[in-house]
Order: sequence, then structure tokens, then C-alpha cells
Amino acid sequence: MGVYDDSFEKIRFDYCDVNAWIKWIEEKFLKLYENIQIVLSVRDYLISKMNNIVTEFKNDENFRKILLGGVDENGNYKENSLAKFYKDTLGIYIKTKDFISTYKQFGEEKAIESLHRIKEVKETPFVVFLNELKNIVRNILTNAGINNIPTINQNSSVVRTIIKNPEKLAEHIFNII
Repeated sequence: MGVYDDSFEKIRFDYCDVNAWIKWIEEKFLKLYENIQIVLSVRDYLISKMNNIVTEFKNDENFRKILLGGVDENGNYKENSLAKFYKDTLGIYIKTKDFISTYKQFGEEKAIESLHRIKEVKETPFVVFLNELKNIVRNILTNAGINNIPTINQNSSVVRTIIKNPEKLAEHIFNII
């Protein structure tokens, strides 16, 4: 019969206690679920803004940053572009080269009017992954009998904070990965 060493004493987790597992799941998975919901709710919020893009673009500086932040005078994304980050992660973007070209040829008003034709909403692999992960985590929480699962929607204060500070979305993504 073998003997275990002192390393098992350092673990301090009762693997046979169901309540210990439920507490562990609650500690680890609730925060993960919340961050997934936040990211997907930001996307939902931005999709709603894209539905009224001309007005939203004119009235919301932060929305303009999300669509054009870090875009050069030719419509290319610069390194660490905020607009490219939102395009690649959430699939929310405009055809920047078309926007800049219209702006140069016809001016700001015509470029803004063109937004409804050059807006794009795509489901990125990351969004697909988040939706699948959200379902898996929700099932784990439900199966563990955890009922206090938070609900975050696009009108929550955390979503509004991210829209006011668009770079904060990265913090919630880092909390997921």
C-alpha cells in the first residue's frame, strides 16, 4: 500500500463534500458567466445602435470611436486600433475605406449618410464561442443547483460604462480567458 506525501495537505479541499464543490463552482463559474453576459450584452447594445446608425453616429462620440478609433486617413486599421478590436471580437464595424473615400469625395455629411449602406454586423468565431460557453456554464450552474445566476442585459450600468470607455471591454474578455 502506498503512502501519500505532504502535498495533499496543502490542497485544503474536501473532494468528498458536495457543498464544497457547489461553493467552488459558484466562485469560479458565476463570475465567468457574468463576464460572458457583459461582453454579449455590449454586442447586443451595439447592434441596436447599428440599426439607427446615422443618428447614433452623429450623437455618440463613443460609438464613433468604436467604429473609427485607430483608423488612418486611408481607412486602414492602425496597430491596436479600437475599431479593429470591436470588428474582430464582436463583429460590429463599418467598411472604413468606403467611409473615408466618401468623406474625402463628398464631405462629412454624405459620409455619415452612407453609413447605413456600409455598416456590418457579423457573427465572429469569438461570438459563437462565447454563446456556446455561456450555455455550457449556465448548464453547469443549473445542474449544481445554483439559482442566483445574474442576468446582465444591454441596458445595464456595466454595459453603459463600457460604451463610455470602449477599451474596458478588453478587461471583461481577459476575465473570460
